[in-house]
Order: sequence, then C-alpha cells, then structure tokens
Amino acid sequence: LNAPLGASEETLRTLRYAVFLDLINPGETLLTAHHADDQLETYLFRLLRGTSSEEVKGIAALSMRGETHIARPLLAFEKKELLTYATQRKLKWSEDSTNKSKEFARNRIRHELIPLLEELRPRAGKHILNFFNALAKNDSVKKDKPLILDFESGVDVKKDLGHLDFTQFKHSLEMVLGAACSRTTRAHWITLKKQWDARKATKNGGGPRKVIQFPGKFKAIFEKNRFFLIRD
Repeated sequence: LNAPLGASEETLRTLRYAVFLDLINPGETLLTAHHADDQLETYLFRLLRGTSSEEVKGIAALSMRGETHIARPLLAFEKKELLTYATQRKLKWSEDSTNKSKEFARNRIRHELIPLLEELRPRAGKHILNFFNALAKNDSVKKDKPLILDFESGVDVKKDLGHLDFTQFKHSLEMVLGAACSRTTRAHWITLKKQWDARKATKNGGGPRKVIQFPGKFKAIFEKNRFFLIRD
C-alpha cells in the first residue's frame, strides 16, 4: 500500500479498499472485520466533529463500492469477544501498528476517551453504542419506512404488526399521538414494550386485556390478539 506521507485516515481507508476491490472478482462480496468497538468509535468521532441527530450514521452492515457488495457481519460483537474466540481456536491475525498511535483522532478516542468513559461508568461504551444505534435506526424508520395504521379499528399483533420491531411500532404510535407524544414518559414506553414483547412471543399474539393510559386521553389497549389506540 503506497500511501503519501502524512495521509489522512480517509485517504488511507480509500487506498485500502482500492487494494481489496482490485483482488476480488465482479459479483463477489468483500467481508470486513469491523466490530462493535469500531462502531462506537465512529459514532463518537462524528459526534465530536459535529453532526445532528438526523445525520448520525455509523458503519453500515451492508454497502456498495462501485459494483462490489461489502458486508460487515461482526458489528454486533465487541473486540474482546473476537479476540477470545480467536485465541481459544489458536487463530492468527495481523494488527496494524498504527492502531496504537495517538496521532489520529480516532485512535485517541479508542485509547483515551472510551477508557475514561468506562472509568466513570462501567459499560458506558455499550450504553452509548445502544443509544446511537437506536437513534440511527429510528431516524431510518422515519425517513424510509413511514407507517400509518388505523389503530382505532384494531390491528392483529401477529398478522399486522408481526413484521415490525418495536422502534417501528413506537414511531407509528407517535405519528397518531401527535402533540400528545411530547408528554409521554419513559414509563409509558417501557410498559408498552413489555406487553409488545409478551404478545409477539405468544403463538397467536394473544393474552389478557391490558390498558395503558397515554397523554391526550389516548388509551393503548391489548385485547386478546389485537391492539387498539383509541381516544376517549
């Protein structure tokens, strides 16, 4: 890899991909070993650089460069998990010597900022990563998957909502709640999610009747295998 002296991280990244893409054939997929720690560093790096909640983007699990598919199947795993796995199975790997350098901002986040956060609060990195992942996913739902359901007529938990995750379900309710959504609390959504998880786990989405009072005189009602959001 012939990189100019003092090249930026972005330049080096582009050059690395160019080498990889030159080695694979058209139609093949390039797999990279990006993991959860890389994702956390990316979120923090972009946050410190300056971004809005609508522009928060991490490392994509799937992407394209030209006509080549790129997949990153290890994003859900922390680096220590991968190291343990590799060590137990006596796998060999190479590590870029520049990873230890504090010359680059990303490396300082890795070696200084994240350890400080973990010192202040154990598992802080995991909590921050979960927050950014949820934020990015929720924004994706708002932009790409608008969903409007007639909740007052009732929807089948399994048939009509079974394909959704809770982020999508929550966004759908927020659309109906409108201004009242600003008065909801964490307790509202925790209670709702418990019922949501329980209903989706049953064979037909059924269960005992449950009513959750929301602001704006809205009621979220689980009735056997159906869900309603009605307004008094």
